[in-house]
Order: sequence, then structure tokens, then C-alpha cells
Amino acid sequence: MRRFVLGLALLFLLPSTALLASIFGRLQGIVHDPHHRPVVGASITVQAANSDFAISTRTSQDGNFDLPAIPLGDYTVTVSHPGFRTLQQSVTLASNTSPILHFEL
Repeated sequence: MRRFVLGLALLFLLPSTALLASIFGRLQGIVHDPHHRPVVGASITVQAANSDFAISTRTSQDGNFDLPAIPLGDYTVTVSHPGFRTLQQSVTLASNTSPILHFEL
């Protein structure tokens, strides 16, 4: 009887832990100049390393960007803005992570 109750408890607990895992990650960051002033309107491109998936955005008035739903995996983040050099950084998004990247153009 004890085994039955333990088995039943595990049956209900295991699926709930699987629901906590996510197939998406969040990528956030800030882009600033050498004087630590925000770079407004910088182009941010996130390209998957192992597929054709890509997503782009621009930085806000405070130099921030936020991409809330990106599939998990390896990516190359490219940041560019006229008058500045283009930067690239590799990042791996894992389940339930939210890396914050910093770019100094």
C-alpha cells in the first residue's frame, strides 16, 4: 500500500516539474557609447547558429532592448549603428534564463 501511495504521488508531481521548463528564453541588453551614454535606435539582430531563425529590434531611448520570447539555443547577436563599429557576441539561451548583454560601441 505504501508503494502505491508513493507511486501515485510521483505520478502527480513529475508532470508539474516538467511544466516549469520553458522552450523560450528572454534576451535583454543595453547599448552605450564610450562615455556610457545610451545609443538610441541601434539595430539589434539575433541570428540562430543552427537554423535560419532571426529576429531584429532597435534600442529604446535609454539604449535598452528586450526580446521576450526567443527559442532556446545558440545565437549570434549583432549590434550596429551608423557612426559606430559593428559588434557581435555569441550567447546561449537555456530554459528559464534571461541574459542581459552589454555593448559598448
